[in-house]
Amino acid sequence: MQLNVFVLLASALAVVPAFAQPPSPSVLNYDTRFDDPNGSLGSTACSADVGNLQGHHTFGSIPNFPHIAGSFLIEGFNSTNCGACYELSYTRADGTQVYLPFTIINTADRGFISSVKGLEDLTGLSTSVFTGDAPITYKEVPSYDCGF
Repeated sequence: MQLNVFVLLASALAVVPAFAQPPSPSVLNYDTRFDDPNGSLGSTACSADVGNLQGHHTFGSIPNFPHIAGSFLIEGFNSTNCGACYELSYTRADGTQVYLPFTIINTADRGFISSVKGLEDLTGLSTSVFTGDAPITYKEVPSYDCGF
């Protein structure tokens, strides 16, 4: 029994470093197509029905929709990062820091590209006054933070 406890503890500790990393700087923008709950994952780089996205075929079926995004972390079709959960953080004008988990589902040339609703929830900014890339930080978090 002691060996099993040791193996479980060692396995758990092996996972910690991936999530214990400090946040990295990036930028956030938006794409209105990610606001459509009927949007098809088949139109994204993460259409292979694997990992956290297995069984999810529309944007709205993803547990934390509309907090979904494309990301530079998705290297291409069927990336191992498809369906990964990342905590994005943004410091609002009043100094309030907001943290929200996003499921990444597509590629992006740089940074993160979220739904309009995701951008508004994180930044508090309306797209009518949003002027471009919002400075954010990001870090990978456990998939249960995104509802998986």
